[in-house]
Amino acid sequence: MGLVPGSGKEQVRLQLSNNLQAILCQQLIPRAKPAGPVCALEIMRASPAIRNLIREAKAHQDYVHDSNQREHGNADDGSCLRDLYVRGVIAFEEAMTRAMNRRNWKRYQDRHDATAVSPAIAAER
Repeated sequence: MGLVPGSGKEQVRLQLSNNLQAILCQQLIPRAKPAGPVCALEIMRASPAIRNLIREAKAHQDYVHDSNQREHGNADDGSCLRDLYVRGVIAFEEAMTRAMNRRNWKRYQDRHDATAVSPAIAAER
């Protein structure tokens, strides 16, 4: 949008909001074990609410809004990173450096660590 002159931005936003189907974003993250990359994928399908945010030049709010859009098939980077971390595919530090909302990640880690059972305790049960 930065390349479009001021008078044309509204028209471009309108065309984009009407024609956009989805945005896919992926990043390769080093695996914890074995070595090699793993892909973290974010999907944002163009729902009526997302289209409206684009038209109103509030696209920067899409991450906040996107987390409430699972019924439209959206998957934000946080859910993908969380899944990879919980399955032990990536280290917490790797997820934390790539997360859009690091405060939420820190809270998630605190909750996850508090509910996790150590292998030693699990073996005693």
